[in-house]
Amino acid sequence: MKTTTRNSIILFSLLFLACVIAANAQRKGQKTQDVPISVSAISEDVLDNSFYAGISIGVPSGTLGDASSFTYGAIAGYSFGVSKRFGLGPEVNYTHFVGKDRDFGDMTIEGEGFDFAGVSARADYYFSDKFGAGANVGYGTYLEENSDYESYYTVGLRWNPVPGLAIRPEITFGDDREQYSVRVSRTF
Repeated sequence: MKTTTRNSIILFSLLFLACVIAANAQRKGQKTQDVPISVSAISEDVLDNSFYAGISIGVPSGTLGDASSFTYGAIAGYSFGVSKRFGLGPEVNYTHFVGKDRDFGDMTIEGEGFDFAGVSARADYYFSDKFGAGANVGYGTYLEENSDYESYYTVGLRWNPVPGLAIRPEITFGDDREQYSVRVSRTF
């Protein structure tokens, strides 16, 4: 199946919607109060220089979708609070691609998994204390023999349901591939 831009947008929207529904399910019994959102309400926690680490799960598409059906991994980074709305910093990531089995009539070939490690520069823009958007530009390699390095970039949203916790639905683009992922990280 060839990936189209429309399919990419639909899948990304579904991942983001799943995150919002899961977060709202936890607040079912709580009383809520409407509070206007303003940029001046951004907490100092967001502005501090901080280390963060977390996990990711995702679904590859494009040429990677032919070889893998699911991904999981780890991320770690450091964020420098440049201003009330903007943060910059380095990020490293490791992703394991779970191999996809192939059926050929009476025979099934088990797909082997493979790994990717990358390092990137990350920028985050905060719309409010809870919501923002971010992007990475990076360089990495598959951890296989004779593997070349490749550049990649990631774009996505950022949601902080509680201070110190970030949920990031994202799309990663690379050489003829895409990966949809949700990353959850904790600030230390």
